Amino acid sequence: MSFATRVLTESTLSQYVDEYHRTRFTQIPHMIGDPHIRELTETMSQLVDESEQIVVGHQAAENSREITGGSRYLRFDPGHPQADPAQREIQLELLNQSNLAKLGERIATALTPVVGAVLGDHAEFCRCYFLAYRPGDYISAHDDKQTGNRINVQIPIPHECRSCIRILDENSRLMEVKEDIAGQLRFLGPAVWHDVPPFVADSHSMRYNFMLRYRYGRS
Repeated sequence: MSFATRVLTESTLSQYVDEYHRTRFTQIPHMIGDPHIRELTETMSQLVDESEQIVVGHQAAENSREITGGSRYLRFDPGHPQADPAQREIQLELLNQSNLAKLGERIATALTPVVGAVLGDHAEFCRCYFLAYRPGDYISAHDDKQTGNRINVQIPIPHECRSCIRILDENSRLMEVKEDIAGQLRFLGPAVWHDVPPFVADSHSMRYNFMLRYRYGRS
């Protein structure tokens, strides 16, 4: 069964391609069907307890009214260069035992025509992983320049909550809300300023963000 549940006409797809080329960001609704959203959610929920907790505290500069960025969230990504070595081994074993990697490869293969249209033929699929956010978790505004020419193709899944990311609009210079809606496909290109605001919900709620990592050439 195909993961894509929406057949995009050439004119419709071109709107998203044009938006990505202008802003390095776009999101296409209704691309992943409910059965596959449930499969992804179930798989990530089985692995999330072995995620690495990422906590970066804010620092206030002396004699300044500014503070540095901060974050608190969960990361399941044994391929991350800064992953804790012990946690990486655990995650690698679980990744091999679960169907997450195969699921990611199936999704990437099914979405090849759309991803190729938006990113071009030279973008190479690297790996899949996911981030998870509990109520109150967040990431301050950042641009991921340290990751180089990476592109994240995201499948956000808000589980019993409403959540979003915010993207810096280059014209208004304001952070614009982009709500997470299950089934959408989100393209986040290199050096895009964005943040992940906290959500308020019951303690069992979770925001999952399943990632397909691409690069233009190896680095």
